[in-house]
Amino acid sequence: MNHIFKLLLAAILFTSCSADDSAITSGTAQVNIINVLEGSAKQDIYFDDAKSTITPLGYLESTGYSALPAGNRKIEFKNTGTAFVNSSSSLRATADRFYTYFFSGGNQNTALQVEDSRIPSALNNARVRFIHFSYANQNTGITVRNASDAALISNLGFKTASSYIEVEPASVLRIFASGGTTPILTTNFNFLANKNYTLFISGNTTPTFTVLVNN
Repeated sequence: MNHIFKLLLAAILFTSCSADDSAITSGTAQVNIINVLEGSAKQDIYFDDAKSTITPLGYLESTGYSALPAGNRKIEFKNTGTAFVNSSSSLRATADRFYTYFFSGGNQNTALQVEDSRIPSALNNARVRFIHFSYANQNTGITVRNASDAALISNLGFKTASSYIEVEPASVLRIFASGGTTPILTTNFNFLANKNYTLFISGNTTPTFTVLVNN
């Protein structure tokens, strides 16, 4: 998102506060919103029942980090230009922290909020977290293995986030459907020392991976 949209996002967030002032605290958080539902219509985003000025988000489109007043906000996703609510939930933000909020569709758990760590590795490694959004593999967990075939993440459930793990810079990671022997994905991303990443898989028929840099 370009600079003007970030300013507009900040404006709508500050002016669309809940009537319950007790839910609002001082300070701001940084929030990134991303659509991870392949095949979805572009999504209009509403905060506290007010339509935001964010450009509607298509699949794998995101807002980038933007300022949000700390506290609780009602957040809704609607197919652009319609009143139909695909997802309605609370976005909880603590001042001076970073979050990513994922619209993932489906009949339950339609959105997932995670806090993004910006603490560097003490060992000069990369820190990577994994999230499973792939409808192509929704009935199985995923397992992540390194080049030595050691399991780093085991049986991560659908619409679930792992903790951050440490990997050596430039590590090649292989992602399996749990119990499978052939990887469904192999990373080709250059993980850097002292950086934190969120890697999520998505896709309705063919899984793909996307890497978000958290710091």
